Amino acid sequence: MEEKIKIRLCHDTIFKSVFLREKRALLQAIYDITKLNEVMSFEEVITGYELEPYRLNGKINKSDMLVKLGKNYYLNIEVNYRHEKDVIYRNSLQLFRICAQITESGLNDKELSYKKVGQLNFNTFSNNNNKELQKGIYADDISGDIINDMVTFWNLDIVKCYKRVYNNIKEAYKLPKEIRWGAILYMYLDDIEDIAKVIGDDLLSMEEKDRFINRIKEVKDDKRIIQEWMVEANNKMREENVLKTAREEGIDESKTEIILNMLSEGSDYSFISKVTGKTINEIKEIEINNK
Repeated sequence: MEEKIKIRLCHDTIFKSVFLREKRALLQAIYDITKLNEVMSFEEVITGYELEPYRLNGKINKSDMLVKLGKNYYLNIEVNYRHEKDVIYRNSLQLFRICAQITESGLNDKELSYKKVGQLNFNTFSNNNNKELQKGIYADDISGDIINDMVTFWNLDIVKCYKRVYNNIKEAYKLPKEIRWGAILYMYLDDIEDIAKVIGDDLLSMEEKDRFINRIKEVKDDKRIIQEWMVEANNKMREENVLKTAREEGIDESKTEIILNMLSEGSDYSFISKVTGKTINEIKEIEINNK
């Protein structure tokens, strides 16, 4: 008997196939996780736009989803599968590319002061503070002074969310909404009944819930989408093999490339040091050696 393929909702192709069709569910999940109600204007939301892919260390990278929330807020959404140091650097580079697009658009200082950028990471690995949800801004480790308040990030450990829900799925409705959304993202397409239980009566309206569940069923039965997922999964496997080989050979060029990109966009040394973990002297040395 052929083994049935089990696919999680968080996989790139599946995630987009569901949430770009059910935008109200996407926006509700964003709100429940980030609490960005003050910037969310549902009449003005533009979803599904992606930045142009870029090449880093020989690998083509692209954002999973860039969402414009109202007039002044951009949220970059990423699903991260591996706990690697490159993840935060790649995502940071995406954020700076968004910021660069905003700052190069001819806006004056007052107009720019209203613009904000968020990074929402759905991670399959634990956060540094061992919590399901971690929120932060770029601040100095010692003084606590804010280095940059234009950017906010959220890290949601969807595996930990999933485990909390499955410990007692009958009472999942008692858990915080962000935990339940994280659990839903890590569920399989076949877990329709459990997904419905976790949504309950308060994550979505009855009409939205039915639409969301039906969309998952449609995706599960769509051979074209499943084929795209299989291609994507095979590509990820090849990428993992390449990264493993690179680590074994001691290759660590991605951080240097990100530092050079940040320098070219005018970021100051202290901010780059905060993001990359390099000392200011190391950053200056990289800058000099690559002129």
